[in-house]
Amino acid sequence: MAESPGTPASVVARKPSFEAFRTLGFRAFCLGSAAAMLADNVEHVISYWVAFRKFSSPALGGFAVISHWLPFLLFSIHAGRLADRFDPRRIIQLGMLGAVLGIHWSLALSAVALLTVTSLIAASVGARHPAAA
Repeated sequence: MAESPGTPASVVARKPSFEAFRTLGFRAFCLGSAAAMLADNVEHVISYWVAFRKFSSPALGGFAVISHWLPFLLFSIHAGRLADRFDPRRIIQLGMLGAVLGIHWSLALSAVALLTVTSLIAASVGARHPAAA
């Protein structure tokens, strides 16, 4: 109920706090998001810890932290500016598309590197390519 000029604030019906949790879909979304954030943060701690323990270098552990969070620091302000100017859902979709394309690009480069190394090893031991036989 909206407060009208003649209605005192104490009479206005207030919605209970956390009313969204009464909706099953929101509860599932909220708990799933919390679980995903927890898992993401645990993964960060573990990866930084492994880098530090494996190489016993505080500098390398610090580099792992900085190399992970620096892109967020650099691109968050620009992404927020774009989200203010355009539809935020489209910005998120474009970001996800960029992530998928980046993953595919890195997989393609990894495959090329693997095939190149395999070909160099095969050539160094004198193996012949099956197509050349």
